[in-house]
Amino acid sequence: MALYDLDLFGGSESNLNWSKLPDNLRLAEWFRDVPSCRTFTAHNSNENITRHQLGGTFWIGIGDATQYITGSTKDPSGLGRWSTCTLLSRSGKRLHVIFGYRPCQNLRSRLRSVYAQHRRYFDSINRYICPREAFLRDLAQAVSEWAQMGDEILLFADLNGDIRQQDISSFATSCGLVESLLSRFPSLPAPATFKRGDRIGRSPIDSVWATPGVNIHQAMMCAIQHSPGDHRAIIIDINLLDTIGEPRFRITRPPARRLCCSIPSSSDRYCTSLASFCIFHKLEPKLTKLFSMAQNPTTDKAQFLSAMENFDRVKAEGMRFAEKCCRRLRMGMIQFSPALNMWRQHIELWRLVIRRKQGHQVRAATIRRLASKLKIQDPLALPLAVTRRLFTQAKEKYEQLKPQHEMLRQSFLTARLLDPTLSDDQHKAISQLVKVERNRDAYRRIRALKGIRFGTSIRQVEITGPDGTQVVSGQHAVEQTLCQSLQQRFTKAHGSPFLHQPLLQDVGFLGCGTAAQEILAGTYQCPPDTDEYTKLFIEALRWPTLRPDIISSILNAENFCNHWRHARESTSSSFSGLHFGHYKAAASTPTIAHLHARFTQLVFMSGISLSRYQSGLQVILEKKREQYMWISFGPYF
Repeated sequence: MALYDLDLFGGSESNLNWSKLPDNLRLAEWFRDVPSCRTFTAHNSNENITRHQLGGTFWIGIGDATQYITGSTKDPSGLGRWSTCTLLSRSGKRLHVIFGYRPCQNLRSRLRSVYAQHRRYFDSINRYICPREAFLRDLAQAVSEWAQMGDEILLFADLNGDIRQQDISSFATSCGLVESLLSRFPSLPAPATFKRGDRIGRSPIDSVWATPGVNIHQAMMCAIQHSPGDHRAIIIDINLLDTIGEPRFRITRPPARRLCCSIPSSSDRYCTSLASFCIFHKLEPKLTKLFSMAQNPTTDKAQFLSAMENFDRVKAEGMRFAEKCCRRLRMGMIQFSPALNMWRQHIELWRLVIRRKQGHQVRAATIRRLASKLKIQDPLALPLAVTRRLFTQAKEKYEQLKPQHEMLRQSFLTARLLDPTLSDDQHKAISQLVKVERNRDAYRRIRALKGIRFGTSIRQVEITGPDGTQVVSGQHAVEQTLCQSLQQRFTKAHGSPFLHQPLLQDVGFLGCGTAAQEILAGTYQCPPDTDEYTKLFIEALRWPTLRPDIISSILNAENFCNHWRHARESTSSSFSGLHFGHYKAAASTPTIAHLHARFTQLVFMSGISLSRYQSGLQVILEKKREQYMWISFGPYF
């Protein structure tokens, strides 16, 4: 998918009974480390015997396409003959991308074949029809229903028959679909689209069909040797803006944080990288120069603001860069352990040696470095036959240990907990890691069983009116209800007496009027028409006789560290990507804490509002069922 920059990838003949696979082998887990990835699978759910089941369809969505994906459906018979990815635009127009598989009938069709599976199902419901004909009829009915609603259709299918035959042409015509691959190259001979072993097909059995409203810019058919499987991969390029319109407003899922203060090594790498960045870019001298500019009365305000913006931009880039150096995110299906990692490195070492001996460009220094880690002397001196044998042995050993990856992980962490050479902080961090991994795996299984999805928008709200409690659902109704609720919440102060005459003239909109000091001193005389509660409030604003200690306006590194050491790292804070963990980790390094404290003091002293501080977001979170909380996110420091 990365080679061709694909946004949506689908196929047929996955040959798996997904319900029989453990949670960590589901298709969604394969692409768990891909941001905003969506997956969907379909198989014959009428027969649940073994993991290996012929047939089935699937699709994987990544990239820009996920902004449009709003749902997925599959063959209603439960045979897994097709799966559909539905894309919805902001205007409400839909595009259904269908990936279908039509069974093949031949003399070698046995009990486990897809044709035999479909035949058994249709016989069980007393529908005596050829499964190949049933596929075309049922899919035509589904496509026609979508077309009647004005939706666009894009069909990718392995029809196991010459797509130029009469039955397939009649199927496409009845659905209003146009063959979109061979018709683009009418002067070229139709290529065979599959190869099984040494046997090459004689006709095209795969293609793509679309309704006239789908704007296909480019289309290509890959060579079989460059395709995943024994069929030619079909790639098309369509403009979704022209086809269905602008994407919906999407909920952006936050990426995983590489900086985690509960992992000491992560925090240490962050501070080391950020300190080196500050020295390289001379941030401390630049900050001293900014203080000089702020204290000089002749400094141009626009020039000073530009210099502050540049400094803040460089500092923020350095913080984001340092976070990338913290650690690697390991989110694969196999949990890390030293034993598995050792055999994985053995496989990589012997693979590189074999490639170098075969004449490929592989650096000898890379091989020697990896061999030094594994304590193997001079691997390049071994014959090619011995190298291949060692590669095979390492791969077999790795495959033998891979099913035990969870047990090996637990043994590794237990041994680290019992290691007396580690410090108390390291033991505490490992204990926390064990707890987090155990809870994460448990709740991941619970979410998979219950079908719980996070990161979705609010689908319904409850409102209390004259007629009692009412549940409001639907996008438009929910948005209108929330807008009215927020408007009432944020306009409550509009009726305040301080926003109306005569108090507005005396106190001022910002509390800087002539009466402000009189109120603090307790000498202000309220106008005659002032209500009793406002008078009591004005009296309460009087400065107390025993004045408390004045809070210092100087922020030093000690104040910075005392505050951020007790901050909650998981708190979301800013669009810029600078979360609480950046400042919490900086509190452990005096030089970085001093830099943050001085810059914050300069901003406070000069009264300048940086552009990064001027972005905020009001969100509504579902804290409990039918209970919501308003939270305002804004930048920090």
